[in-house]
Amino acid sequence: MSENLTPKKRKAIAALAGGQDFERAAEAAGVTVRTLHRWRSDPLFMAELRAADSEQLGEIARVLNGASRDAVTVLMGVMNDAKAKPDLRIRAAGEILKHRASFFELTTLEARLTDLEGRLKELNP
Repeated sequence: MSENLTPKKRKAIAALAGGQDFERAAEAAGVTVRTLHRWRSDPLFMAELRAADSEQLGEIARVLNGASRDAVTVLMGVMNDAKAKPDLRIRAAGEILKHRASFFELTTLEARLTDLEGRLKELNP
């Protein structure tokens, strides 16, 4: 976090990035809600808040990534369990295929976007 922020602003950012609402974040920072809303017009405050939010999202993504492996293992276990009811096996297989399709779509879209960004940079150096 930037050294140019006051300790109160740093506390407010930590509280907001941690999921607190404006009232609780203001309380944690020792300021009024009105002051906290006013800080939203400060570009440095907002840049630091966005950075803190991005860091939180990165942590969540890492946790979800790990849990996804377990979820796929569970679905595969149900799908491959000969003793499981056929409708459960079919639903598990369908979930695997549905999520595979979504993943493929997102990765394809990401590759296309990266390519377009590269072409745009070539046109506007």
